Amino acid sequence: IVWNFDPESAATDYVQGDLTYIASAEGQYVNFVGLDIPLSNKDEGHVLGATLTQHTKEFLNANKVESAEAFYIGIAHHSIVEHMAYQEEYITDFIVRDPINVADYLADYGMRYVFTGHVHCADIAHRISFNNNQITDIQTSASLTYSAMVRAATFEGSTLDGNVSTQNMYIQNNMLNEVDVTEAYDQGYIKDSTIALLGLEEYFDITTGGDKKINDFQNMTKNIFIDGILEMVDTYLNPSILGTLKGMLSDVLSGVSILSGLGSKVDELVDVLVDEINNKVLEDYEYKGADPILAENKIFGYLRDMVDKILNFDLEGDISIIDYVMYIYQNYSGGTEVSSLDQVPSEYSAVTDTMRSGEFVEQLFGIILDKEEGLYYLIKGLIETPIDISSVSGMTELVPVLGQMIGYKPTSPLSADNIVLGDLALKFLDSPLGATLGLELDLGDKTIMGFLDAILEDYLTDSLYQGVGEIVSNVVEAFYTDSTFDGNTEKTLILLEEGDTYTYTSLGREDIPTIENGKIPSKLTVTFGEDASTQKRFSWLTDRRVTAGTIQYMEKSSGDFDESKVTEVNGETVIYGTTKGLIDVGLYAQLGYTEKARHTVELTGLKAGTEYLYRVGWPERDYWTEVFSFKTAPGGEDAPFEILLISDPQGFTAEAYERVGNLIGAAGSVFDNGYSFIINAGDLVENSRNTTQYGYYLDVLREYMANTTQVVAAGNHDSYYFEMEDKYLPFVSSASVYLDSYNYMLMNYNFSLPDQDTLTGAYYSYDYSGVHFTILNTNDVTAEGISAEQLEWIKADLAGTAKKHKVVVMHKSLYSAGPHTKDADIIAMRAQLGPVFEENGVNIVISGHDHTYSETFYIDSEGQEVTFANNKTDKVGKKGILYVNIGTVGNKYYKYQESEDVPVYTGAELHDPYL
Repeated sequence: IVWNFDPESAATDYVQGDLTYIASAEGQYVNFVGLDIPLSNKDEGHVLGATLTQHTKEFLNANKVESAEAFYIGIAHHSIVEHMAYQEEYITDFIVRDPINVADYLADYGMRYVFTGHVHCADIAHRISFNNNQITDIQTSASLTYSAMVRAATFEGSTLDGNVSTQNMYIQNNMLNEVDVTEAYDQGYIKDSTIALLGLEEYFDITTGGDKKINDFQNMTKNIFIDGILEMVDTYLNPSILGTLKGMLSDVLSGVSILSGLGSKVDELVDVLVDEINNKVLEDYEYKGADPILAENKIFGYLRDMVDKILNFDLEGDISIIDYVMYIYQNYSGGTEVSSLDQVPSEYSAVTDTMRSGEFVEQLFGIILDKEEGLYYLIKGLIETPIDISSVSGMTELVPVLGQMIGYKPTSPLSADNIVLGDLALKFLDSPLGATLGLELDLGDKTIMGFLDAILEDYLTDSLYQGVGEIVSNVVEAFYTDSTFDGNTEKTLILLEEGDTYTYTSLGREDIPTIENGKIPSKLTVTFGEDASTQKRFSWLTDRRVTAGTIQYMEKSSGDFDESKVTEVNGETVIYGTTKGLIDVGLYAQLGYTEKARHTVELTGLKAGTEYLYRVGWPERDYWTEVFSFKTAPGGEDAPFEILLISDPQGFTAEAYERVGNLIGAAGSVFDNGYSFIINAGDLVENSRNTTQYGYYLDVLREYMANTTQVVAAGNHDSYYFEMEDKYLPFVSSASVYLDSYNYMLMNYNFSLPDQDTLTGAYYSYDYSGVHFTILNTNDVTAEGISAEQLEWIKADLAGTAKKHKVVVMHKSLYSAGPHTKDADIIAMRAQLGPVFEENGVNIVISGHDHTYSETFYIDSEGQEVTFANNKTDKVGKKGILYVNIGTVGNKYYKYQESEDVPVYTGAELHDPYL
C-alpha cells in the first residue's frame, strides 16, 4: 500500500486528497485506488461536492505501476462518470467537478472500473476518453435506503491470439428484503417504543427469546423516504425555524457598518414583525390544517397550506406530485428504469406531457402567486400594510435617523409605529445609501407593487412556462429512462454496447467523433470580412484537446465536395476559459467553469458573387464537419439580393430552437432565389452566461446558420461577459488558457470589427451590393444615449460611405409598439440618434427588443411623418426613415402598446418594404 499521507503521523486532519492510496495485489497486476475527493474539510465542515485535485494527480502519477498488464480499480464516494443526462447540471454535487476531464484522466491512467455511491441509486455507466480509453463507473444504492442492496462484482480475464487481453465484469444485485436485527434489538439499540413511535410495527417480527427481523425492508425504507419529504416540510415551515433565521439576519446586519446597530435587536424585531404579519396582514386568514402550533402562528400556517396544495395537486388524473416523485425515485434508485419513453406507463407519461407543454408550470405559478392564498397576497400585504415596531427597544429613536439617511425629511420623519415597507423601499432605492450598497433602481412612477406586477407580466409568459416545462420534463425523463437495465438480481455480464462480447479489451474502442464529445466542431458561424465580396470569416469551438483548426473549401460550380480539389487554410486556435450552465431554469443558471478551444480563420481572395462548399475540422485525426456552403457578395452596386430578418429567438431549451428552425425553414420558401444572408437583431439566447444556450442556437439551427452568413446586433441578453473568479482557478488546465474578460456572444463569432471596447457587444459595418449596413451596440450606453465613442464612430461610418442606400441594425427600437418605448435609454437614444440618421441619409432602421412586429411610415428626426407621394409604397422612401421592429422569431410575445408619441403601425396598415 502506498499512501498519500504518513499513516504513522499523529495528524487529526488532512488536506483534500491526502487520504488517497494505491493498494497493489501481489505482482501489481490488480491495483486498487482509494480516491479522496470530497470537498468536506475542517474549516467548512460537511461540503456536498467533490474534486480531484492536482495534488492527488501528482501522487497518482508518481506511483503509477509501469506495466502493460497492470490495471486499476477505483473507489470513490462521488460519481466519476455521468450516470444520466443532466447529472452534472442538476445534481451537481453528486458527481466530481469537471467530470469529463477527471474521467478521461483516470481512464488514460489505466483505471478500467470505479465503484461509487453518494447518489443512493444503482447504475452502471461507461465513458470513452478523448484518447479512446474506457472507464466503467459502478454506482450502488445505499444499504439503509430504498432499493438497498449488496452488490457482488466478479472479474474474469483471458488472452486472445497471444497478445489481446480481455476482461469480463459480472454484477449481481442482492436486494435486502429481510434483515436480521436480533443483536441490535437484544442490546437495546432498537426498542419497541421507537418502532411504535415511527409507526413501523408491520415491518418488524419480534419474537421473545428468538430472532428479530425486519420482514419487508424495501417497503419500510420507501415509506420512511416519503415521511422524510413531509418531515422536511415540517422542519422549514415551523416557528422553530425562526431561531435560525434570526441568526442569519443578525450576521447580515452586523456585516453592514451603518446597520450594525440593528444586529443586537434582531430577536425582538423578528418577533414583532411576525406578530404584525399574523395580526394585520393575515388578520382574516384561517389555517386549514389541524396543527395547533400552525393555527396560532398564522404565517407558518399560511405557507403550509400553500405547500400542501402543491404537494397534493393532481398532475394528471389522481397522480399527485408525491406519487410522481416516488415513481421516478423507485425506478432510478433500483436501476430498474425503462429503456425508452414508450415503455413508461401511460398515466406517468401523460404527466410528463403536461409538464412539457408548460401547463403544469403555469398552474404551479398560479398556486404560488394566487392573489388570495399565494405568496402574492402575502407580499402585497407586507408591502402595503402599515407596520408598528415601536415596541422594539430603541426603535422609536433609531427609525427616524435611518429614515433621514434615505431621504425622509425632518418635517415628515419616518416613524417606528407607522412603517409602510413599500414606501420605505422606494425611498431606499432612490437614495445615496441604496447607491452605495449597489441597490439603486429607478422605478419611474411605479410603486413597488406596480413594479412587481410589471415584472410578473413581462416574464410570466407562455414561453417561460413552456421552457421551464421542457427543462423539467427532460430532466425527469433522464431519471426514469436508461439504455441499460441495472436492476438484475442474477449474475449479469456488463457490456459497453449491445453486441459486445467482453466488458474490456486491450484492442481499445473505435474513435467516434461527435459534437457531444467535442471532437467535431460545434457553434460554427460564418461572417463577412472587411470586403464582403472577397472575404469570409469563420469561428467554431471544440474540446480543448483539439489543438488546431482548418478549413477546406472549393467552388460549388466545380462539382460535389472533393478533398482533392479543395484549398486548405489553417486557422488560429486559442483555449478559452468560460462558463457553462449547471442548474438552469432559463432566467437563472448556476454556473460552472469549463474550457473550450476556439478556432478562427479568415478567407481572402475569394471570387465575388460565388457559392463555395466548405468544411472545418482537425486534419491530424480526420475530425471534420459535414459539408456546408457560403456565398460571397456580388460585385458592383446594383445586384439585387434578399435578406432573412429575424430577432429575439431568446430561448433556453433545445426544443425552443427546434421551433425557431421550423419558422426559418418555412420562411425560406418565400425567397425566389434564397436569401443572401441572415440579419439577427439580437437576444440570441435568454442567458448568455450559460454558454449551453448558444449551443442550442447554433447547433440545433446548424443547417441554417452554417450555410449562410450571419449579421448580428448584440441584444441586452447578449451583453454579459466572462469574468474569471478565484473558485475557477483549480480547474484551469494550463497557463496558456485565455482568462481575460470577453463578451460571451462574440466568443462565437469572428466579426471584422473596428477598435472598441467589446465587453457588452460590438458595433461594425459592411457593404453589400449598393447598400451600406451599420450595426450598433445598444448595450454601450450612458444617460445621454449611445456612448460618445460609438456615436463618433457612427457619424464617421455613415458619412464615409458612398453607397446608394444606408441601413442601420440595432437591438433596441427607437420607435415600436412594444413595452420599452418609454424606457429612459430608448428615449435618450431616440433624441440622440434620430438627427444623426436623418443628417446622414439612413433609409431603414431594423431592430428588435420589443417582441412585437411594427413599422413606422417614413418619418423625420422628430418622429413626424414626412410628406411625399406614396409614403406607403414598397420602395425605399425618397426621404425620411422607415423604422421596422422585427418582433420575435421565438415564442416570447409582448403586448402591443399604443402611444400617441410613437408613430408606429400594426395589422392592416403594414406595408412590405424591400431594398
